[in-house]
Amino acid sequence: ASRGSDEYLARMYSSPSISRPAVPQARSHIESPKSGSTISTIANQSTRENVPSAPIAFTIGDPDTPAANLKVSATSSNPTLVAVENIRLGGGETNLTVIVTPALDQTGTATITLTVEDNAGLTAIVSFDLTVTLSPPLVARPPQNLEAVVGSPATFGVSATGSKPLRYEWR
Repeated sequence: ASRGSDEYLARMYSSPSISRPAVPQARSHIESPKSGSTISTIANQSTRENVPSAPIAFTIGDPDTPAANLKVSATSSNPTLVAVENIRLGGGETNLTVIVTPALDQTGTATITLTVEDNAGLTAIVSFDLTVTLSPPLVARPPQNLEAVVGSPATFGVSATGSKPLRYEWR
């Protein structure tokens, strides 16, 4: 958004008979505030460990700068959990999305801050917390039935995913 300004000429007189100026002409510069960029609010989000967030929708705008000229950037308060390069902005014009991918095997909370800047350098900022929680164990391949002679060794295998460490118990 551009900032407008107006210059006004004021004449001051010392008596009601406005016959002559009592002081030299004075100029006053008054800033005319313009609206800056806008960005919609985003609710706090959560995702599981090793799982990107769903696309998070938000909108941007500016009354004085075309949408194509607005710059959107992102930061993370916890780069160990969410590196800036793992915050992907998408969409177009004024309707955008952000997808946040946490670092591998990490849990915790990071504040993600999105900033929109217009041609005049005016900014709007929105922040939300992304909480990354442990993933529950999921058996990807259960053990298969096996026949064995009593007293002979039997070997079973299983494949599972989830937050580490994973433990298996046979009963």
